[in-house]
Amino acid sequence: MNKTSVATLGIIAILIVGFYLFKTSDNTQNRDISSSDYKNAEYTIGGVKVLLKDGVGEIYVQGVASKNTVQYFGNEFETDLNDDGREDVVFILIKETDGTGVFYYAVAALNTENGYIGSDGYLLGDRIAPQNIELSQNPRHKNVVVINYADRAPGEPMVTDPSIGKSVYLKLDPASMQWGIVVSDFEGEVGDTGTDFVKSGITGQALLGPVCPVVSYPSDERCNDQPYETTLVVTTADGAKEIKRFTTDVEGKFIVDLPAGEYAIRSAVAANILPYCSSNDFFTVKSGSYTEVPVSCDTGIR
Repeated sequence: MNKTSVATLGIIAILIVGFYLFKTSDNTQNRDISSSDYKNAEYTIGGVKVLLKDGVGEIYVQGVASKNTVQYFGNEFETDLNDDGREDVVFILIKETDGTGVFYYAVAALNTENGYIGSDGYLLGDRIAPQNIELSQNPRHKNVVVINYADRAPGEPMVTDPSIGKSVYLKLDPASMQWGIVVSDFEGEVGDTGTDFVKSGITGQALLGPVCPVVSYPSDERCNDQPYETTLVVTTADGAKEIKRFTTDVEGKFIVDLPAGEYAIRSAVAANILPYCSSNDFFTVKSGSYTEVPVSCDTGIR
C-alpha cells in the first residue's frame, strides 16, 4: 500500500470518529439535563434555558454587553406532581435585569430516577411579594398547586409596596414540563363548576420604535424597530380590567396561556410613561389554539 492510500484511509478514519463524536455530543445536548440537586438543574425562564449552579445562573443578552441573573429565591413546597411516588419540589426563582426589574417565576423540579428535571418558569410579576405555596384544597383538583403572593393594584407605581393578595392555580404537564393554569371561567379563577387545563393563549413579539428621530432614505437598519423586554398586561377587550401580567424575553417574544375570550394588551406602566406598549386593537383567543398578537411600543421619538 502506497503512502497516498495510507493517508486517505487515515483521513477517512478521522472523519468517521469525528462523525460519531459529533452525534454523541449532539444527542447529549438534546437530552433533558438532570441533576441530583434541584438548585443545579436547568430551567426555562422567559423562553431561555438557564442552567443553575448552586442556585445561580446567567442569561446573556444577545448583542448587548450585559446579562440577566437568575437565582434561587425559595418558598419550597414538596409534593408528588406526577403520581410516581417521588416528592417533587415547587419553588420560586427571580430574574434580575440591568434595570430595576426583579421578576419572580414559579418553577418545579421533577424528581426522576436520573435526578431532578427543571420546568418552564411561570411569571408571577415584577417586584411582587411572594407568600406561601400550597396544594389546592378543592376536592376536584388533582396535583394542582396554589402560588400565593401580593401585588400592586392596576395603575399603582412600582414604588408602592405590594398589598393586593393574589393566587394562581397551576398544574404541571410532566411531558412538556410546562405549567397550565387551572381555570373555570373568563377571569381565569378557580370556581366550583369544574376546571380546565389551558390549551390556548397568545404568542407574539414586542417591538420598540421609532428609535431614530427622522426617517432616512435609503433606510438605515439601525433605525428599524427593536425587540423590547418589558412587562405587559392582558386586559379585557375594553381595557377596563386586568387579567394577567407577563414579561417578554430579551428578543421581545412571549407565549402566554389564556382561556378563550376577547382581550387587549397594554404596558404595565401608566399610559403617560414612555415607552408605552399596546396591541393595535382587541383580539380573540379561541379554545385549543394560540393567537399571534403583535405589540407596538412607542418611544415617543418624533
